[in-house]
Amino acid sequence: DDSLAWSPETHRIHGTDPETFRPTREAFRALVHPDDLPRLVAAVEEAQRTGQRYTVEHRLIRPGGAMRHCRISAEPVTDETGKVVRLVGIVQDVTEF
Repeated sequence: DDSLAWSPETHRIHGTDPETFRPTREAFRALVHPDDLPRLVAAVEEAQRTGQRYTVEHRLIRPGGAMRHCRISAEPVTDETGKVVRLVGIVQDVTEF
């Protein structure tokens, strides 16, 4: 499943409308600055493979073009066999005003 569950605060940070924006992996990645995307994808893939948590800072380009600096931390959740079944995390807007 490519669907992501976003809180109202996550939508606010990303500048997306919870009524119209469907948060998928692809839609989220389209908002990440292209120069930062490989590092973020590598962290997610490593977490899925190893079960280790990660924290990554990246730039976010909101709809409309405004840029924010975000920090994402995620913790892998495993099933009874130890296989990573999902990532649960938080995003923080760490842009300095």
